[in-house]
Amino acid sequence: MTGELGSSQSKPQRRIGWWKATLAGAAIIAVAGALAFVSTSGRGSTKRGLGASGVSASKRSADLRPAAHQASRPLPPHASISAPGVLILNRNLPDPAVLEQGGRYYLYSSQTGFGTPPVALTVSDGPTLLHWGKTGTALATVPAWAENGFTWAPDVAMIDGRYVMYFDAWAGKSLFFDADDVGFAQRAQCIGVATAKDPAGPFTPVSGPPLVCQFNHHGAIDPRTFVAPDGQLYLDWKSDDNASPSYPPTHLWAQELSKNGEQLIGARYLLLSGSRHIWNGGLIEAPDMVYAERAYWLFYSGSWFNQPGYSIAVAKCAGPVGPCKPISTHPWISANSQGGGPGEESLFHNSQGWWVVYSPWSLYDHSYRPVELAKIYFDPSGPYPVKLSG
Repeated sequence: MTGELGSSQSKPQRRIGWWKATLAGAAIIAVAGALAFVSTSGRGSTKRGLGASGVSASKRSADLRPAAHQASRPLPPHASISAPGVLILNRNLPDPAVLEQGGRYYLYSSQTGFGTPPVALTVSDGPTLLHWGKTGTALATVPAWAENGFTWAPDVAMIDGRYVMYFDAWAGKSLFFDADDVGFAQRAQCIGVATAKDPAGPFTPVSGPPLVCQFNHHGAIDPRTFVAPDGQLYLDWKSDDNASPSYPPTHLWAQELSKNGEQLIGARYLLLSGSRHIWNGGLIEAPDMVYAERAYWLFYSGSWFNQPGYSIAVAKCAGPVGPCKPISTHPWISANSQGGGPGEESLFHNSQGWWVVYSPWSLYDHSYRPVELAKIYFDPSGPYPVKLSG
């Protein structure tokens, strides 16, 4: 970890001087996201109650049910689903992640500007996924190594008797600054850790250096935890390779976590690399692994997050550290009647099974990303969503 905290090597002038943070920072995220969506829409088309102690499942109804669950797959995994889920939160809550605990659902989401919390929190009104309270704060301050304004992709799990949050944040200049590059590409992100006694927080950043930075890949983002059937806890994440001048394919990684979830241990494993020759153009991110139907499934997003072609895909993995292979050359959920650019998916489990939340751009206002929810089932060939009714 600490060996990754040195300065990066000098790089040539960047041909395209922006990366994901260009649109994520401050109040410009809404305007820039809207412009990017509108300008490209005519050309085509950030987690679960899984801790070291397992899945915490509510015994009460989630107020949602499948309209017509069939034993066989209704559509192939690459089919375009017109409306796989339902809108549950019509607010700007990008990178949603849901934790079920004590008969309530806790939804954590990314920072949307300098004046907003580094990690936002929205709590359900009781044991329901349809009714939510006001959005408040889960993480109020970033760790000492980070700068405010670019805190994304929170993930919370119950580990070693308390709640542990993983997130990515903008590393301070003392950790990374590339004077040979331009704009936001001069900076990089790292993954940090915070803890709390209650799922509602307040979460306090763990002292010391970041958990992982991978500056040789221009940073690390999109952390997600996974508990294997043997109880071993893992962290999955994306290396931010697309922030480099040549835009090489991005990569998804896995590594074991310590018992308390605050340190990485053992070897680092490559789960999946992007390919320039398919729909995502080599840019993959937001990994989220689950174990279902006696198999390991890696859900991930692909393409640029601010484009209507941003989509969700699935890979099948040989084990918790891969390797993983996409089940299709097409997206699993892509732009549809619920919105363009669905992605930043996050899965969670309750007494009714598996669910996925994700955040497409709003159909009615392309400046924000509301939260959609879909029920999913698995068969031996992969996952599939089922139409919901309230």
